Amino acid sequence: MYRLDREAHRRRNVVERCFNKLKQNKALATRYDKRARHYKALVTLACLRLWLPNRHCGHAPAPPPGVPAPPPGQRS
Repeated sequence: MYRLDREAHRRRNVVERCFNKLKQNKALATRYDKRARHYKALVTLACLRLWLPNRHCGHAPAPPPGVPAPPPGQRS
C-alpha cells in the first residue's frame, strides 16, 4: 500500500494545470515553430499571458482608482 503525500500531490497538480493551460495555445501544443529560439519565445509569451492579469492582455489598461470606467465599446 502506498502512502499519499498530499503536499507533493498538490504541487504536482499545480504544475499539471499550468501545462494544460499552456497547451491551449495550438502553436505551442503542436510545436509549430521549427527554430528553438522561436519556440522558446512562444513559450515565454504564453507564460506571460498566464502570469499577467487578463485586463492587461490586449485590452486598454484599467482606470486609476476613483475614476469610473468608460462604458463597453467606448474608447477613452
